Amino acid sequence: MNSLAFAKLNLTFEVVGKRSDGYHEVRSIMQSVKFGDVVTLTPGGAANANAEPRCITIGGGIRLPWGTKNSAVKAYNLFRETFGVPAAALDISIKKVIPICGGLGGSSTDGSAVLRLLNDYCKTGLTTAELQALAAKLDSDAAFCIAGGTAMATGRGELLAELPKLPDCGIVIVKPNTLTGLITTNMFAALDKAKLRMKPDHKGFIAAINANDIAGAARRLYNVFTEVLPRSYKEEITEAIGALLNVNALGASMTGSGSCVFGVFENEATAAKAAEELRAGGFESYNVTV
Repeated sequence: MNSLAFAKLNLTFEVVGKRSDGYHEVRSIMQSVKFGDVVTLTPGGAANANAEPRCITIGGGIRLPWGTKNSAVKAYNLFRETFGVPAAALDISIKKVIPICGGLGGSSTDGSAVLRLLNDYCKTGLTTAELQALAAKLDSDAAFCIAGGTAMATGRGELLAELPKLPDCGIVIVKPNTLTGLITTNMFAALDKAKLRMKPDHKGFIAAINANDIAGAARRLYNVFTEVLPRSYKEEITEAIGALLNVNALGASMTGSGSCVFGVFENEATAAKAAEELRAGGFESYNVTV
């Protein structure tokens, strides 16, 4: 059994306050794209309540030990602890495609894919809403990654309100070549101290997609994390956003706490051409669809 663990984009992202539980209250319009890891569950032994997957294989033959820091492992343990479902020993393999530490939700979406697969494998019959509630126990993005689509995320990111589908367009994701991911907790701490100049126009963005106005939506892409980037990151991320705009993106922004950026294009053909030009210019680029 396998499932696409799709990447997510933050079309808008805003922090509206800090909560008493230590998390931040956020507001973000999120979008899934048809690009991601492939997660596979394979029965590997006789059924027993204590069976555990033997390993996780990541693309390229890299094998990771069964450890609780891995999102797929966390999802497996959460499902079993919640439902007490005896299951055959399983092998979990992940064909890794999503750039690591890029703000694309790679860890969250892998864990969510495991929950979806286990729901089918164990025939527990959980609804999408029930799976989202379970996924929210993994991390703040995992609930969105259960079903994807276009949604407004609030709370710490786990409260979702479905929005109309993003109008037809093309999207190109760029991973700045020399940057690794930033520590998200550090980025939130920087926002706590910052005096922000701007905030996203969520209402205007939603009005644009309701009007089927992709150009209007693209003009409103904005992520407040870009205001608190370390200098070295800011330079390279600004360069990547500029490169997207130079190949006719209608708008471009960073996703999550970085380091990947993305551009929205008028159509898929324009995006495909832009991705080719960016790759020719030395950028790690992915042409994706919604």
